[in-house]
Amino acid sequence: MSQGTFTISEYYSKLRNLWDEYESLVPLPACDCDKYRVYAEHMERQKLMQFLMGLNDSFAQSRRQILLTVPSPSLNQAYIMIMQDVSQRMQSSLISNCVLPLQKLEIHDPTALASVHSNKSNQSTRLYCDHCHLRNHTSKLL
Repeated sequence: MSQGTFTISEYYSKLRNLWDEYESLVPLPACDCDKYRVYAEHMERQKLMQFLMGLNDSFAQSRRQILLTVPSPSLNQAYIMIMQDVSQRMQSSLISNCVLPLQKLEIHDPTALASVHSNKSNQSTRLYCDHCHLRNHTSKLL
């Protein structure tokens, strides 16, 4: 199974459902011996690899970073790391799609400077970004 057009949470949820179904059909042995622990750890690593390898290529850097982590993170930790990557991408996208108003103007005439400050304060209260719904800036998309 691969991520394809699914979001990370949808993809992870579908994998979890498949793994749960598999474990109900082929349950792990119920004992505390060393062989059981080794087998359970192996199965967890398999799930981690399946999750990481099924991610879209846009997560290649995150995948490499997780695979290089020593000791290997748990499946849940890897999922959280990928979700943090998604969150950072969304924040970066939001920031790159918004333009902040000009902060510095080089004006040497005091009358013109006062006029600019007056207009700037009036304008900044009117500026509204339809993209991120914040005040004092506009979207590049407009």
